[in-house]
Amino acid sequence: MPYGHLSAYRAIPGCEVVAVANRGEVRLKRFVDRFGIANSYLDYREMIERERPDIVSITTPSFARAEPIIHCATHGVPAIYAEKGLCGSLAEADAIADAVRANHVAFNWGALRRHHDGYRQLREAIARGDIGEPRHATMWFFTDLIKHHPHTIDVVAMLLGDPAPVWVQGSLVNGDDPRVASRPRPEPTYDTASHRFLPPDGHEIADPHVDTFRVGYETGAEATFLPFGKFEVDVLGSDGRAMAWENGGHFGVRRIDAKRGTVTETTFTPQGD
Repeated sequence: MPYGHLSAYRAIPGCEVVAVANRGEVRLKRFVDRFGIANSYLDYREMIERERPDIVSITTPSFARAEPIIHCATHGVPAIYAEKGLCGSLAEADAIADAVRANHVAFNWGALRRHHDGYRQLREAIARGDIGEPRHATMWFFTDLIKHHPHTIDVVAMLLGDPAPVWVQGSLVNGDDPRVASRPRPEPTYDTASHRFLPPDGHEIADPHVDTFRVGYETGAEATFLPFGKFEVDVLGSDGRAMAWENGGHFGVRRIDAKRGTVTETTFTPQGD
């Protein structure tokens, strides 16, 4: 993750990467040697205090992300970009939100598809009523819960207009499921005593895969997430459907005119990088 962040900052005119920090000396050296960075820290707190940066990217594992976000927000950093998943618990998420709002921090996180022009055009089409009232979204993608699932949840919420979720129903994949049994990283185990997943031996993160589940929103719309496919989503409305297929390869809207008995299809071509 940090490799992509640094390259992106360096591509922005007027933006300078002034320092990096990492808790491990070996990884830090590998990073600074690769990118030619002279200014590095083993303690991010020291870096914040000395450098007084305008923007901080936080790319730690999710279980270690809340503390540096909150520290940056409460120690004068005006803008933060955090990777996903955001943190390790709902309590941590609330604490992050409180710190960011109280200190008027410009905050963004790694659910990047909502900034993709194709998805933005599709959302605008839904918002102006091109498919009537949006009633149900279906998302197809098999993914882990923490690292990649935020993309599916965020895209669906964005296309529906970001309504608040009011209920969730679903399940996680068992470790002996054929869909995950042959993967290089074993599935985590659930510890009933501590009510949490434990990472496999040799891994830091406990990140189970998601099976079928559903979300209901305050607007009355619902969404179903299915564990297969190529990151594709359909939004069904009262007068048509909106589609984003093949992981951003195709965007379109089909409008149904019941009175005339006609169907009109419009496709969108994303603009920009």
